[in-house]
Amino acid sequence: MRALPLAVLGSLLLAAAVRLPGLGGRSLASAEQAAFVGSQGFSTVAVVPDGRLLEAGALPRRSGPKPLDAAGLALWTRLAGSSEATLRLPSALAGVLTAVLVALLAARLAGARAAAWAGALAALSPIHALASRQAGPEAPLLLVLALALLLIVRVEASGSRPEAIGLGLALGTLALSGTAAVAGFALVAVAWLALRADRRPAATLAGVTGFVLLAGGATAGAARSPLDLGAIPSWVPMTTASGIVRCAGASFTRVAGLEYHLVVSRALEVVPLTALFVGLMALGASRLGRRTGVLLAAGAALPFLVGVALALGTGRVTPLQAHRMLAALPFVAVLTAVGLASLRGLRAWAAGGVVGGTLAAFLALALVRAGHETSPSRATAREVARCRPGIVAVDRPLDLLCLAAWGVPGPFFLRSPATPAPARPAVVVGPSSACIAGGATCGAFPACPTD
Repeated sequence: MRALPLAVLGSLLLAAAVRLPGLGGRSLASAEQAAFVGSQGFSTVAVVPDGRLLEAGALPRRSGPKPLDAAGLALWTRLAGSSEATLRLPSALAGVLTAVLVALLAARLAGARAAAWAGALAALSPIHALASRQAGPEAPLLLVLALALLLIVRVEASGSRPEAIGLGLALGTLALSGTAAVAGFALVAVAWLALRADRRPAATLAGVTGFVLLAGGATAGAARSPLDLGAIPSWVPMTTASGIVRCAGASFTRVAGLEYHLVVSRALEVVPLTALFVGLMALGASRLGRRTGVLLAAGAALPFLVGVALALGTGRVTPLQAHRMLAALPFVAVLTAVGLASLRGLRAWAAGGVVGGTLAAFLALALVRAGHETSPSRATAREVARCRPGIVAVDRPLDLLCLAAWGVPGPFFLRSPATPAPARPAVVVGPSSACIAGGATCGAFPACPTD
């Protein structure tokens, strides 16, 4: 009986060791900036005009209520502050708890050995570890998905009304998220439960609870549309049959834990490793009961099927990008873990060594190479707000909005090659530095080189 607590504790400690240290060691990436400024009520899609002086109060604001993730981050910043580390902490904690829930799910399905492997696979997943170290909705959403999956298995076993209500709340939250794959899984989960006649009352209760939450959230403006993919850059390839196959294959390779692009240029070059994961997943599905195996296999495939449908609808392969396929990760981890746990002897040691060693190596590479994107830091914003010698000249709109969200009042001036900052006292804020121009003095910043 000690094996299971040790497996769960090991998953927690391993995930925490990967996700929690050094959260404030780098500035916010663009996606993190967008999440933060959106939570503070600024619009990330409105055009910020360059060549004009703008006070913080005159910057474009979003209309209507905030979506659920933005409202949650806004509440968190009011309670805990908005430093880089604080903004990333909810994602990091969600990533740690996701590894624990995945381990508990595997334990319920296949015992302590499977729990140890599932928790380790989730903890060492490079793509999940990176998402857990960023301020954004991906890691918290994956936590809710893992919780929903665990509750589905428990409700199927017991038919418990409280757990069915909890499942409905989790499924409603997934539907509110605006992520098509997890919203689709909410429907699959209710239908899967309803296939058993003795679980139809629980399925109905979960479905009604989820629908009420979804309807209430949509009425309050907290829902995102699962069809809203945002602006698609012009460089994204058009959808073709070969493009779908390549993009889906590359994305699955990354979700499985193989960050191939850090070593080689194509996912085809790591096909033997990918085939090992697929084989272990198939073995794991065969060792589970038919219903459970089908549920987990469907959950792993659903993000890719939805991505293909959206890619065909939009004409671009954007919906098949790896970070949009994260919803497959709990299913991939559990199936792979059950497959590994079913092996014995030399095969178990060999497969476990290859899987564990590969994930650890790719994770190390991913963490070392992460964080190259730079932006003004919270400390820079604090000094700019304190100094205030004149205008605040900024090169990028998101940097400008982020400074305003951190309490810099302005006036701001968005620079461009056609509109350099006017010749007057200014703090010129770049992606990773700030300096004083126009004769201003402030001990926090050096004079700009062009003065």
